[in-house]
Amino acid sequence: MQACRDAIDSHRAFNEARITAISSSSTIQAAKQSLWNATVGGIKTGKGGVIILPPPEPNWSIYSSTQVSQDEIKDALEDDRTQATVDMYQVFADNGFVDENGNGSLFVFKEWHDSMVLTICKACYPGEGTCDWCGQTAFIDQPCLSAPDVISAISELNCRHTEIMNGTWEIDDMVYLIGMSRIKSQDPALTEVIDGIVRPISICPEGHGFHILQDEVTEPPIDLFFWTGF
Repeated sequence: MQACRDAIDSHRAFNEARITAISSSSTIQAAKQSLWNATVGGIKTGKGGVIILPPPEPNWSIYSSTQVSQDEIKDALEDDRTQATVDMYQVFADNGFVDENGNGSLFVFKEWHDSMVLTICKACYPGEGTCDWCGQTAFIDQPCLSAPDVISAISELNCRHTEIMNGTWEIDDMVYLIGMSRIKSQDPALTEVIDGIVRPISICPEGHGFHILQDEVTEPPIDLFFWTGF
């Protein structure tokens, strides 16, 4: 799994370097050199601190030093972009994340990754509870009706709507996903920090609805929001 995350990080770094090369270079030669220096050149540290030497520096004279437009530079770097993507997908394939045709798949990895993150979230932020209409005789004027991150869960287009109306909504994945959205927001109105761990705040009244078991919360072993910005 870490190898796939590293491959995604490398691809992100490549794309950032590519954008910089396109915007800051006036020749294809300068753009190629800029991209190489940012993503290949230089001494890198591998697993266990082993020094990884880059491949020999290309002969830059084979690339044009004539000033060209940014569109032309972008086109000239397209093969590099394609190769970086192929390399990333190969890592997915090497780690068993393949589609029905046996090709490395970002979608397959993300699907597995999202499931794994949700499992970790449940383990690190255990919760309990049932939607009991906040002890009322009807589901009206409840605080969650206006909470942005809950609207999708209680809308008539969502299966939770029927469960809420019937008073049968038990704690499930949707509750944990709402909690994760609050942690991700870092909004002080939706989160609190206890013992150095960011925790979601429940808008359910004490004794009703869903709540995190605060005494059982543990620090997640991985970044739960790795996909942000990809």
